[in-house]
Amino acid sequence: MATSRLEARHMFKVNSYRHGHNMNYVTGDANLKRVADARIQELPVKFSHIRPNGKTYETIVKDVFPNFKGVGGAIIENINIARTPLMTNPEYAFDYLSSNVHQLDIVLTPGAKYMAWASTTTGRLGYSVEIFCGLDRVDFAD
Repeated sequence: MATSRLEARHMFKVNSYRHGHNMNYVTGDANLKRVADARIQELPVKFSHIRPNGKTYETIVKDVFPNFKGVGGAIIENINIARTPLMTNPEYAFDYLSSNVHQLDIVLTPGAKYMAWASTTTGRLGYSVEIFCGLDRVDFAD
């Protein structure tokens, strides 16, 4: 699965910020992108780190990849909502999350090696999700 132009632009913004803080770059991963694409579908239903089914956000990996043996610990997410569909614009989405110190702390997670970004709009609301992974290899299918 190829990284979309929008996701690549958002990842560029994230890596520029990480570089400015002397941190390693994160790279994209097709498996992590599948997780982000599934997670973004839930945010318009319930905008929370608790999923609509009542479970924590880390459990989405097991739903997308049923053979994955573990959840949590290696996955962290940033979620954003704005009253505009511009949240699907990587420039706006990154600038929006940049206004929140806690969310920038997540961008600077030291062990992060991979990242995926997804966005969607529902009416006048725009949503975006960043999912970071610290595993050496994102092989959830095993």
